[in-house]
Amino acid sequence: MTAITIALFLVAADEPTAVEKDVIAHVNVARKAADLNPVTADPILTKHMREYAAALAEKGELSHTLGGKVGERATAAGYKWSNVGENVAAGQDDAKEVVEAWMNSEGHKANILNPKFVHIGVGTVVAADGIRYWSQMFAAPKGQK
Repeated sequence: MTAITIALFLVAADEPTAVEKDVIAHVNVARKAADLNPVTADPILTKHMREYAAALAEKGELSHTLGGKVGERATAAGYKWSNVGENVAAGQDDAKEVVEAWMNSEGHKANILNPKFVHIGVGTVVAADGIRYWSQMFAAPKGQK
């Protein structure tokens, strides 16, 4: 068992940690500034994003396709979605810094400010080399347009 795997067992798999909640808070500040409704944490997405951040940290790379495409992974995790998007990052020290980095990237910003998204899952893991990996998945449930 790796240190990353052990750390995952210390937190309830579907409840955001304080750092993950901080990411959600910063995302919702950006959404409010754009006159958008806030996103709320979803337990399925939270668990999946925590596992995905661990996988990124273990591989030491950023990818949107480890284990399949974003929508395929959301479905496999058990989330029934109509719209889905994902942001990943590495190297930022805290929630404010990572959300600022995403907001300075058009594709990532588009996910954060997508008015269709109502749910979010966030994961963050520090790799053995000390680099922090971040992942967030946004989604809207099936039946919502």
